[in-house]
Amino acid sequence: MATNAGQGRVVYPDTGKSVAVELIPIDGDAGAGSRLSLPAMRLLEAALTGLPTVQVYGP
Repeated sequence: MATNAGQGRVVYPDTGKSVAVELIPIDGDAGAGSRLSLPAMRLLEAALTGLPTVQVYGP
């Protein structure tokens, strides 16, 4: 689990789109989930009312 912020990429397999993002660790146990900004979700063309599954790639 990463402990420092860094650059990464998020891919939404349903659309095949990806976006460069700043990855910022959240408090919690490994596997506790992630947060994705609304602008990033829009760029990915992910459903804003659902719980989309994305792939996260980091340093």
